[in-house]
Amino acid sequence: MNESLTQISVKKINNNKVYACIYREKAISKNMLVNKLNMSLSTVEKNLKALTDAGMIYADGYFESTGGRKAKIYAICQNYRYSIGIAILSNCILISALNLYGDSIANLDVNINFEDTKAYYDNLQTKVIEFISINNLDQDKILGIGIALPMVLNLKTNQVIFSKILVGDSNNIVNNLKVCFKNYQLSFYHDSIAAAFYEHWINKVNTAAVLLLNDHLGGALIINGQVQLGDNYSAGLLEHMQLHHRPTSSCYCGSKGCSECYCAANVIKEKSKTDIDNFFLQMDRNTHYQKIWQTYLQDLALIIKNINRLIDGKIILSGTIAYYIKDNDLNTLLKYINDTNVFYIDRNRIISGSAGAYTQSYGAAICQIKTFLDSFDNELI
Repeated sequence: MNESLTQISVKKINNNKVYACIYREKAISKNMLVNKLNMSLSTVEKNLKALTDAGMIYADGYFESTGGRKAKIYAICQNYRYSIGIAILSNCILISALNLYGDSIANLDVNINFEDTKAYYDNLQTKVIEFISINNLDQDKILGIGIALPMVLNLKTNQVIFSKILVGDSNNIVNNLKVCFKNYQLSFYHDSIAAAFYEHWINKVNTAAVLLLNDHLGGALIINGQVQLGDNYSAGLLEHMQLHHRPTSSCYCGSKGCSECYCAANVIKEKSKTDIDNFFLQMDRNTHYQKIWQTYLQDLALIIKNINRLIDGKIILSGTIAYYIKDNDLNTLLKYINDTNVFYIDRNRIISGSAGAYTQSYGAAICQIKTFLDSFDNELI
């Protein structure tokens, strides 16, 4: 009995090693697997057949010949499993589907104001079901749904620690979402934490601060390659650091002068009396918009200088506003940062996010993928 179990365990370990190696390399031959994993050719062949039969990998053509017979290329089936990410904001819902490499399969932006009502949750459920159907996503292949919320959450219990943006009983909101998606593996994340998971996945940074430049500002820290949660799940809330010494603007948290009051996208919208798309579209020929933008960059520079005193790492500009920041804006931002900064920050320390408004929905989906991949090799990503 023990011998049989041991044999099964060894087979499973070898199977996992082969899959993990193919995932990491993205394209690999049979002999390359033999050399990298120090396995016999017969063991590799057995596992390649088992993984192919299971639909997890496939033969993707041949490598160029080096003089002998061409070697077959093996790659993972990226759509063997999917993950769904949902970001719930006060004025819209963002839905994303990612494959096993974290690449976007489809996105949906639903313009609907949040309400803690049955009608809202029914509408949300319908939109997700339609999204899955329209994009031909096999229900059996969905790993689960990750939901990003503008709430500080205990990730172990899903209890809400702090929430002011979505109107309603915060814990009731989470419970209603659980009922809404009861047929799926479900997980909840603070939207800034979800964004940090995605940015770490893409950029593979060891130390960084993530600034989520959405309607509301968000922040998160990555230290030693790990997104920091803190003892009470409130680490990295950079949006609630006081930015100015004698503030007049009030934050939704109850304090005055928080970074939220100066670098949230809502600040630009309120000052310009227009939406973000139109603001940047018209800015080159609107001096009022240009002044708003320069003030925004100056305040953003001050946030970054303060962060730089705490961590000596990268600064990742993520979210909606990051999509619009061009090279000349980064040069201006760096000038504001370094004019009075003893600790110089160069251009390669600033990373611009690529997912725009979908960063937090991507991040919520990434967490489900990471859990799946960890079952093969906890050092895969």
